[in-house]
Amino acid sequence: MKKHNNTNETYFYWRNPTKEDIKFGNGSIHIREFKKENCFDKDGQFRLAFVAGDDKRKYHSCNYEWFITRKSKAPKIKIIE
Repeated sequence: MKKHNNTNETYFYWRNPTKEDIKFGNGSIHIREFKKENCFDKDGQFRLAFVAGDDKRKYHSCNYEWFITRKSKAPKIKIIE
């Protein structure tokens, strides 16, 4: 399987608001941009979600829609060209 030839330098991820965000009036979904080093693992697979190192919150990819059920868990997908 080929690795993804990545031309983007950044990718967008989202997270749900925390209780503190809602308390201070920021109750919408938060969007954040990450450098591509954070978005791919060492094998070149795109991360659908990860915990950011600076704020310790889980971010989900905006680039691909992915629905995961309890019976069918998919921690990552491989991108094929």
